[in-house]
Amino acid sequence: MDVVKPGISLLCFLVLLANGCDSKSAETATQTNAPRTPSASASNTANVNSAASPAPPANLEANLKSGAGFVDACALIEKSEIASLQGAQVQSVTPSTQMNGALAISQCYYTVASTDGSDNLSVHLEVIQPDHASPNAVKEHWERAFGDKEGKGEKEAEKESGPPRTVRGVGEEAFWVGNAKVGALYALKKGKLVRVSVGGSDDPKTKLEKSKKLVASVLKRLA
Repeated sequence: MDVVKPGISLLCFLVLLANGCDSKSAETATQTNAPRTPSASASNTANVNSAASPAPPANLEANLKSGAGFVDACALIEKSEIASLQGAQVQSVTPSTQMNGALAISQCYYTVASTDGSDNLSVHLEVIQPDHASPNAVKEHWERAFGDKEGKGEKEAEKESGPPRTVRGVGEEAFWVGNAKVGALYALKKGKLVRVSVGGSDDPKTKLEKSKKLVASVLKRLA
């Protein structure tokens, strides 16, 4: 099953509305082209016992106050949390950062695979924040992306994912974007945008529930 890529489709438009998604993350996702949606089946999800939220990293507040606005995205989700959700250990984490206009984009790709290597269970996290000169940049970015929930005006290729679906109880506002194979959860809170996609072969409902758990952890640590 294909992996959710931070690239060409609607699943990615939030990441780089003007310039496209981070090439490194897209390349990484392509290389691990087994399902990047939770392959720890629904039964695993039912038995998930999420790890307690760790304290924010010591340098998080300083990074948030920096002009660039970058954070250590890989410190916002514990590897043990992902292992609990996906039923397999995290093999590696790959951070990256970049600026897209007034948007500071921090990313982390958690490489995870099933025991036999047949299922790609990797998790991709993106945190988007504004630079200090444009405090409303993320909100404006969000409105351009989700102001039209029917997807009108998006590229034809992006429409294949279907219109965004509102998700209640996550941040100030959240949307699930995807189809039967891939999906990603986008959430907005206090001027910060968080995107999470998980790999594997689970059904969309299970993928969404796993994504909600991870996004909730990230938002709590960013608060």
